Parts: sequence; structure tokens; C-alpha cells
Amino acid sequence: DILSRILSELPINDAIRTCILSRKWKYVWCSHNNLTFNSATMRKHYFKSTTRYGYGILSDNEFIMRVDKMLHQHSGLGVERMEVKFRLHNKHAYYNNRWVNFAIASKTKELIIQLFGWAKLLVPRDISCGRVIEEPYNLPSQLFDAGNGSYLQYLELTCVSLQLPADFNGFRNLKRLTLVDRMNLPRRLFKFNYLRHLNLELVIVGEEDRETDVLDYAQVLEVAPFIQKLELRMWMNCRDQPYRKENGELRRRPRHQHSHLRLVRISGFFGHKDQVELALRILGSSVNLEKMEITPMIEITGLLEAAMQSYRMTSYADGYRVATEFVCKEDRRSVVQVVKASFPYDPYLTPAMEEVEHEGP
Repeated sequence: DILSRILSELPINDAIRTCILSRKWKYVWCSHNNLTFNSATMRKHYFKSTTRYGYGILSDNEFIMRVDKMLHQHSGLGVERMEVKFRLHNKHAYYNNRWVNFAIASKTKELIIQLFGWAKLLVPRDISCGRVIEEPYNLPSQLFDAGNGSYLQYLELTCVSLQLPADFNGFRNLKRLTLVDRMNLPRRLFKFNYLRHLNLELVIVGEEDRETDVLDYAQVLEVAPFIQKLELRMWMNCRDQPYRKENGELRRRPRHQHSHLRLVRISGFFGHKDQVELALRILGSSVNLEKMEITPMIEITGLLEAAMQSYRMTSYADGYRVATEFVCKEDRRSVVQVVKASFPYDPYLTPAMEEVEHEGP
């Protein structure tokens, strides 16, 4: 047990290497409770020649074979955390499903599936620069079974399709949920009654007449009735203009009163109309809100610097102006804080930020 505990502190690839030490060590790694499968842990052997050196590029098939081999040898017991991070799609569903089933059978508490593609955040969904955009992986329905998902406490999904079965009523013990890119809004609302912290990343790229309505994401207040902290990170690289009064009245849908939400942070706020409407909906619905932080800064995971260069300064300025003009105006409890990015901006340093607190009437 002590040896297994020690090896669990090592990356899975280093833990496996200990099997060559002796017969006693051969199967010690098989109880490793932190399974991280990515291009680093599954990498090829280091090579060096007269012209090249380094680790070879891992193909999809090589990655799949290595993960399959490791899971086949693993005991399947005591897995605390399992992460799969590689460029896989729905055409690899047979293998992805097997890994999800392994996580279910091993009663994994933290499940992270990041199946990002080569152009995750840089091109529109219908433009592939000569390459075929693959269909995102559809999560198997058995993950949403009441018994199978009962051990999950943390779930992170990136670049997958979420299609819930008709009888799904939420994960019983889920405390934290992170959804990143290509997550479809379900038509039927469901409940995450144990969810306390939600981190939602929303990416909208290259849509002229976009169908995505940011205000629809106010549904999280109904989906997670006991949530206490909400982080909404957006990147909207589209042709929408920052909101002005001339653009028409803001939509005022009936508010769903939420009594548990305390902290909200909205980043990537460029001042688009539906962004303003979403912020106002959350502000008006959250009766016990203690702090709402709004910033135009982009905080999307893995977003390349080159993708932001052309529009950063104007978008940041517009976002700050619109937030102070329209969101702060509705703040009657002095909970809204608008964070302003200063320039010049150095991508290699933490940007200096000026925090402006709105004072209520």
C-alpha cells in the first residue's frame, strides 16, 4: 500500500517504468489512482540523430493503443482522477466509450475529457482551411445513468457533444462542472442539485448572422439551483457591434430568482447586446449576490495570442464602456466591479489591471 501511494504521486508513465525493477515491483503501478493520458505521458521514446532530436509526434492510433494497453493492465480500483487529453473525435468513439466505461466501473471521482482539435479556437466551425472538421465525440448515455454517475464530483468536458437522455435528472454528487467549446445546450432542462461551482467557457467564432444567443446561458440559474460561484468565460470573434441605445430595448424576460449564488465573474465581455442582457439577468435574479466581476479580458483556456491581436484594443475599450454604462446602471446593491485592462499589453507578463468599483445610488 505504501509503494502504491508513492507511485501515485508520479506521472503515470514514470510509474509504469518501475515495473522493470523487480518481480515485486512489476504490478505495483497497477493501482495508480491518478490516470493522466496526454501527449506528454504517452510520448514516444527520446531519439537523437545527426540532424534531429527529441520526442516523436504521437499519432491518433499510437495514443489509443498506449492508453488501451495501460487500462487493460490496471486493476480498475481506487481511481480518484482520470484525464484524457488528445485530438480525438467521434470517429474514435469505440475507444472513447471504452475509456468512459472504465472510469464508470472504477468509480472515478474526477473525470476530465479534453478532445480538442488542431484548430480549436482559431477558425469558424464551417471553415477548415482545406481540412475536414471532424464531428465532436458524443458522450455515451451510460455516463448519465443515475447509478453510474453517482461517484462523480468533478466533470470537465472539452470539444464533445452533450446529448442527455430523456430520463436524466442530474449527477447526485457533482460539485464542480467545467464545459469548454462545442457544448450543446440541452433542449430539456435538468438539475444539478449538488453543483456549487460552474466554470463555463463559451466560444463563438466567425458567425455573421449567428444563431447562438448568449442570453440562453442564463439557464444555468435553473439548471444549478444551489450554485454559489459562477465563472463565465467568453470569446466572441464575430461582427456584432457593442450595444448602444439605438440598437433597441434590452430584453427583459421573467427572472428566475436564485438565492444561493454569491460570486460571479464574466470575462471576454465585449459589450454585445446579448452579453449585456445576460449580465443583467444574472444580476437581477441573484438576490444574495455579493460580487459580480466583469472584464473584457479574454481568459479562455488555451486561446492562442495570435487569435486576439487584431481586435483586442477596441473590443476591450468597448466592453469596459458598455459594462459601466448599462450594467452598473442597474446595480442597486453596489456589487458590480468592472475590471479595466491597461495598455500597452505584454502577452508574456500579467497585464496591469485597474479595478473600478461601482458605487450605488
